[in-house]
Amino acid sequence: MMAAADPGPSWTLAGSLTGIVQNKSVLLQPALTFDRGPLHLETRYNSDDRDTFSLFAGWNLEWGKLQLTPMLGALAGRTKGIAPEIDLTLTWGQFKLSGGAEYIFDFSDTAEDYFSAWSGLTMSPLAWLQLGLALQRTRVIRSPREVQLGPQLGISFWKMSATFSLYNPGFQGEYASLGLEVTF
Repeated sequence: MMAAADPGPSWTLAGSLTGIVQNKSVLLQPALTFDRGPLHLETRYNSDDRDTFSLFAGWNLEWGKLQLTPMLGALAGRTKGIAPEIDLTLTWGQFKLSGGAEYIFDFSDTAEDYFSAWSGLTMSPLAWLQLGLALQRTRVIRSPREVQLGPQLGISFWKMSATFSLYNPGFQGEYASLGLEVTF
């Protein structure tokens, strides 16, 4: 009897929607990611800049508890350009360090080139609960602070997760974000 041919890796799709609330206004950031084996494709809106669509392609690399995804993106809309990016996740027991950095090369005005970075350090005392700190530098948020820092709370169930962060609590430029994600 012949064995069935291995169909190869299947596609994984994740969709997310993050809402950022600042000064009584809401900014929505939808995103989709597609992964097949090491191939990583990602599209997002309002993430790299307001009114900007981004399309990224990259490669998922894994060494034990460290995952890296180097990517290159094209941006269109308010910002037009390219953006090399690297994302990483390091897990150790119930602790997880995740983050990323990108540099936007703005084709319209090189004075508008921009470095963005984000990270989170979380602890999971329960399998479905994450508590930690979030840090980011982004051009999307209008804040007198160059870097935003605050507490983060995440919950997960089945193939869904929700993450709440409060940046600059008690300071000028305070804002909150709520991200919802589902993976198929």
